[in-house]
Amino acid sequence: MALVHVPQNLKDAILDLHRCQLAEQQQRTTEEYGVQITRVEAERQRQENVVQRDRGVEVEGQRQVEINQIMEEWRNEDADALDYEE
Repeated sequence: MALVHVPQNLKDAILDLHRCQLAEQQQRTTEEYGVQITRVEAERQRQENVVQRDRGVEVEGQRQVEINQIMEEWRNEDADALDYEE
């Protein structure tokens, strides 16, 4: 294998090209990472919204059950009052 003399300015050009390629690759990786973070955050937020919505439905359902129980108690009290008056 023969040694080849490469002028310094060619070496510098090759190093600059390599640095430029590395910088571009790092930029792409950073952008891809940012996109992935955005996707993960959007999915987390979507899931949180589903949980909150389900909790709201649960709470509303429980409130409706409580309202129905109160109304039933009132009906029973009214029926008892009518029985007593008769």
